[in-house]
Amino acid sequence: MGAGMIVWQVPLEVYADTYNGKPLLYVAVAAQKRYSSLYLMPLYAGRVMGEAEFRSRWAAPRRLDLGKSCVRFQTAADLDLPLIAEVVSGCTLDAFIATARQYHGGR
Repeated sequence: MGAGMIVWQVPLEVYADTYNGKPLLYVAVAAQKRYSSLYLMPLYAGRVMGEAEFRSRWAAPRRLDLGKSCVRFQTAADLDLPLIAEVVSGCTLDAFIATARQYHGGR
């Protein structure tokens, strides 16, 4: 758990030089008042696929409610689980850390 969400993160033992001193968030699930959110940081970083490709591959007739890294949904049936699995599994730990270093000044 972190910040009130279920999180999958890179432990500080693996990558400690984060911009805020907290573990690097990879994926998180949060319950909001009227919906739930799935945060996909590899999608935000464009590591596996870009936002445009993600949008174009989203399985119809599901409605996609997408922010920068956040897919908002009411029930699990609203999600394109194979596409989400591709995003989550498509970014290795080393690649994700390399992206974090790139975005945060090469640390």
